[in-house]
This record gives sequence, C-alpha cells and structure tokens, in this order.
Amino acid sequence: MSRLFGSKSLEVLVMAGCLYFGQIWANNIEIANVSLTDQDVVAHSIMVKFDLSWDNSWKYTDTWDAAWVFVKFKKSGDLIWQHATLSTTGHVPPTGCSIETPADSAAVYGRGVFIYKTDNGGGTNTWTGANAIKIKWMYGTNGVPDVATLKVKVFGVEMVLIPAGSFYVGDYNGGSGPYNCLYKYGASPDASYQITSEGAITVGTAAGNLWYDNDGGNTGDRGTPIPAAYPKGYNAYYCMKYEISQAQYRDFLNCLTNAQATNRFPNLFNSWRHYIKVYNTIYGCDADNDNTLDESADGEWIACNYISTNDVLAYLDWSALRPITELEYEKACRGTVGAVALEYAWGTANITDCGAYLFAATERESTTVAPVANYGRCNCAASVSDNGPVRCGVFAISTSNRVSAGAGYTGVMELSGNIWERVITVGNGEGRAFTGANGDGYLLDNGLHNVTGWPAVGTGTGIGVRGGAWNMTTTYGELTVAGRYYGVWTSADGRDASIGGRGVRLKP
Repeated sequence: MSRLFGSKSLEVLVMAGCLYFGQIWANNIEIANVSLTDQDVVAHSIMVKFDLSWDNSWKYTDTWDAAWVFVKFKKSGDLIWQHATLSTTGHVPPTGCSIETPADSAAVYGRGVFIYKTDNGGGTNTWTGANAIKIKWMYGTNGVPDVATLKVKVFGVEMVLIPAGSFYVGDYNGGSGPYNCLYKYGASPDASYQITSEGAITVGTAAGNLWYDNDGGNTGDRGTPIPAAYPKGYNAYYCMKYEISQAQYRDFLNCLTNAQATNRFPNLFNSWRHYIKVYNTIYGCDADNDNTLDESADGEWIACNYISTNDVLAYLDWSALRPITELEYEKACRGTVGAVALEYAWGTANITDCGAYLFAATERESTTVAPVANYGRCNCAASVSDNGPVRCGVFAISTSNRVSAGAGYTGVMELSGNIWERVITVGNGEGRAFTGANGDGYLLDNGLHNVTGWPAVGTGTGIGVRGGAWNMTTTYGELTVAGRYYGVWTSADGRDASIGGRGVRLKP
C-alpha cells in the first residue's frame, strides 16, 4: 500500500516478458523498485519511478527494440485495477534513454510509453538507481484524490519498431505461390503486390489489382476496396517481439475481477503445454503440477495457446495495444525487401523442425537441432511431431543470425510456427472495417473488450490466422509468410491448442 505523498511501500508486480539468451533479440527485461515521487497537488500529477533494464538491446537509424510500459493502480478497498493516465510530456528519461508517449483521444494523455535507447548501437540498457526512469501520471484524471492509499503495478511488453515504407505482400510466384496468397493480378510473370501507401486498395481482376484465390472458402469474399483507414503496414508501427506468453496472460488474469477472469481463463491446464491454473484464487503457471506456482521450471516463458479471439482482444485492450492486421503481419516478416518464393518469416524457403526439448519449461528452454546455413529453425511438424508451443524466442542464441533464429526482418520472433497468429483479415467486411483503434486499458464487466471498431465481442468474424503452428506440416504452405489457408477464421472464438496472438501499436 502507498500514500501518494511520501510513499515508500508499494505492491509491485514485475511483468518481465520472456527471458532467453540471444543476440539482437534477447532482452531479459526487468522492472523493479517502483515508487511514487514528486507529487504536484496543483496539476494533480505524480512521477512513477522505476528501474528498467534489458540485455542485448539494439538501435539502428530506422528500427530498434523498445519496451511498451503501462501502469495499473487500485485504490484501497477497490476490486478493480484501473489503467493509469499518463502525460505526453514531462517524463524524466535518464541518460541514454528516449521516451515516446502516444496521445490517445482528444485529451493529450496517453495509456503507456515506449522506452528505448537514444543512441545507435547494441548492448545492455541499465536505467537503475539514480539513473532510474520517471514517467508522469496525471492521477487527477483517474479520479484519484491528492491523498489516497494505492497499490501500483508497472508492466513492460517487449516491442520492435517496424519502419515506415513500401513493402510486398504475397509470394514471388504470385497466384502460383502458397495457398490462396495475395498477389498482383495480371502480372507476367506472376508477382507479389507492392503496398506503397496507406491509401485504399482495389481488389479485383483488372491488371495490377490486388487479388487472391478462394479455394476452400477460407480466405474471404474478395470485397473491395480495402479502405484507406484499414492499417496496411506502410506507416511505422511497433510489434510485440513475441507471441503473448503464459506469464503475460497469467498476470493479466490476476488483474481482473473474479467474473472477468473466469470468462477469460481457458481452464485447460496441462493440455498441449498449457500450464496456467488457478490455485487458492491466484492464477499461475505450474508445469510440474505441484501447486507451487511460478517456479523456475513451471513454463511461464512458453507462448500462450488456448486463448480465443475474445481472450486475445481482451488482453490487447487491457494492455492499450491493438490487434495486428494481416498486411502488417507480412510487413513484420518480410520488411521492405522483395518477396522470395515460398519464403518463411526468416526470408528463405528452407525449414527445419526444432527437435527435442532441453531445459524444458524453464527460462533456458532450448532444442536439440543445431543451426544449418539458410535453414530457419521452426517449431512445426516439418520432420517430427511436436507436442505444443515452445518458449518465446527459443531459437535465438549467442551466435544467431536472422535465419538461424527464425526471426522476421527486424527481429520479431516466431512469425512462422509455434502458434498461429490471430490477425484482422482483409477477407470480409468486418475485418476491412477495422480502423486501428487502440485499447483503452479497460474491459467490460464480463471481461470482453470495449473498443469500437474491433471485431464484435462473442461473435467476431473479422479474424484470420497466419503463420502456422507447432502441429503444421509444410504441405499447404501455412507456415510461409504468404500462406492464407485460413485467411478468414470461421471459428473466431474457439480455444485451440495451436492458436494465440500478439499486438501492435502505431509509432507516435
């Protein structure tokens, strides 16, 4: 508990993301020593101070990794954790640190901040102690009085900046590429389609239009146009570096009311490496099933499967992020370079399965398959049958490059394999109506999202799935960048052992 002034004893929850050992993709992110300081009773603001560090961070001229940091609080006696409203100015970044705050709504306040290194280069970020970070919370806008007793939690989600610019969707071979992929109609030879702006896209059979086949009926109605407001990936955006982990989803559940959490809880413990359970009213990971939650080998670093469309959208709303579109998904894989025939997220058409587990369910979980030149390692059924998702970032080690780590062009992990990516489809009206609104940090009383313009709660059909999963073979091209076997996912709210999700947000 904490008084707003003179606070010394806060309840702090560190949402540390997925820990793994790697090169440009490894973070080991940690938030610690949260406190409230520098209260301004005239402006009704206070600084949230905390240590933030992660290993092997990187920044280049047009892309970098970052932490999306947001704050939750609860007043004494309240049952609900609320989302803190942040100022867009007045933060205090330490030396070597940059802080960006997107303004949400007409009021110039934000739901979170992006934090990243200021100078180009790589290495460890250590903003601690006297060099800690301070972000400005406008507590008055949240209805908090100048004197109050609070609990505060600070969360961090690892992100990668996908730079602005033109890019290609679909396969180099056009309509002869993976199942129902996007392509440029009438090109000779067949070709992928280039997106050169956020303007509307005509879908049709005139030469040069965007087009896709519809074998099997799972890829969409080919309605036109794809509106200008639908996010296409041309503008710069931040993408979650990893799929939602079991640790992240566990921490989300523990911030909800009992009714909300009950509706968002898969309750499928120990099925296909899903290790979240509830014990003594607390949600936690328990891979060894000993009812001692969140031990070192309890699986919290594994990507979270069995979360439905409603679950994923609720998590993203609560985190003040938003779902990724299928065009943004292809940009995250391919970057601004041209398409490669039958390529996977790491830019080659060669793939190898992950093999057996080492250090299973721990922060060091890895696999027995060694890197092979031009072959991306992927958790899939390309050569052997696996039994569930693996640790986020599992293939990044000290000697990794993009291919051996199985990473997208700018370092987003597991875009091919592990678990399917839920995306906003271009294949039906509900998907095309998506305008990129961000979550506001709050949910409905039943635990569903409350964002206007997102797929409808309970029955949303504007969703597709891309990238394949741990149980997919290479037969139909589901694991490729361009494959759209389920460009429209007809079981929108089903919980499945092979499906999860991740979120994005436009760069401020």
